[in-house]
Amino acid sequence: MSVREFLRRRLRGPRRGSGAGSPEHVAFLDHLDIPAQLDDLRGMEDGWLDGEGSAPSPGLVDWLLESFAHHYPEEAHPPHLYPTVEGGVQAEWALGNHEVSLRFHPDDRTGEWHNLALDSDEEETWELDLARGQDWEWLAARVVALSQPA
Repeated sequence: MSVREFLRRRLRGPRRGSGAGSPEHVAFLDHLDIPAQLDDLRGMEDGWLDGEGSAPSPGLVDWLLESFAHHYPEEAHPPHLYPTVEGGVQAEWALGNHEVSLRFHPDDRTGEWHNLALDSDEEETWELDLARGQDWEWLAARVVALSQPA
């Protein structure tokens, strides 16, 4: 699958401005279904970015499927999931006035958390050991906290 096809599949459907409970809102939440997004990533091939870019390994995708299912609560806002050039996966959230990303490394079970507060330009970065359940708990709690109105 090419990056253009990947993004076309990922970006179809409404993005913003639909009220909770509306068909558009439900379609958007379905669009953020974590297993479906990971299944899209499983279909990637090496060279997906203009002949460059490693596809996420099946082992990484399987681990993410299991980890999100086991550690990520339903009340936490689901991320958008994208491939990285090095064969990893990046999760992204727009939470209130925060832009958040978590880059899952392809070779180990660690991730780089980055949170930018758009109103103050303050940044928060953490290296997470996602082989440990407590770092997944921190991640989920942080996403839920950032989702709350200020």
